[in-house]
Amino acid sequence: MIENMPDTAFTNPSWYQSLKKKTMAGDEPPPPPLRLDITSLYYLGPQDRPGDFITPTRLCGENYNEWADDIQTALEARRKFVFLDGTITSPSSCTAMDWKMIHAMLVSWIMNTVDPEIKCTLSKYKDAKQLWDTLKTRFATVNGPQIQQLRKAIARCEQPKTMPVVKYFGKLTTLWEELNKHEPLITCSCCSKCTAGAEHEKRRESTRLHDFLMGLNAEHHAQIRSNILSNDPLPT
Repeated sequence: MIENMPDTAFTNPSWYQSLKKKTMAGDEPPPPPLRLDITSLYYLGPQDRPGDFITPTRLCGENYNEWADDIQTALEARRKFVFLDGTITSPSSCTAMDWKMIHAMLVSWIMNTVDPEIKCTLSKYKDAKQLWDTLKTRFATVNGPQIQQLRKAIARCEQPKTMPVVKYFGKLTTLWEELNKHEPLITCSCCSKCTAGAEHEKRRESTRLHDFLMGLNAEHHAQIRSNILSNDPLPT
């Protein structure tokens, strides 16, 4: 019994005393206390298993953006996306084993949501970030025709007479968000006073306002649209 005693026995007297009592009574000893605190980013609970499907979305290639968003959401809910986005880059000597355990679990979770035809083309990964980056490089390509299709869909998005404004705005928002994935806002760090990013965002919002107003049902909202468009600058 003493041969199998974990190191925690000497740092956790209460567990050791419990072990002595249980052993003397002929019962099985209780399990040792958790080695990792539940607040640790390395912590995996008993409900976390390699065979879990953390999202129902399966990567088949063309749906990479949707799949990646769902994976990110699922891992952020588990506080594990930090291992894929570069926040935690390498383990210290005391966390090397936990590092391997976390990445083995993440690789399993990601591979469980990849289509078998894609899965068979992937190498055996031990580092989840390398797997994540490989899939991103392979499938997250900025596609000129796709951007053109989204712009065309936005231009054609109109509010029918029977459609509430809220639902019409929701349809437009979905298209805008999809376009944003291919055309992210400009980021500039040339100096602390640089306004390039803010100016880009301002222009984007102005374009969205035009998109929204031009698609409003003319019969019901023509006057409101005309009044807003006559303002310079446009309201935000």
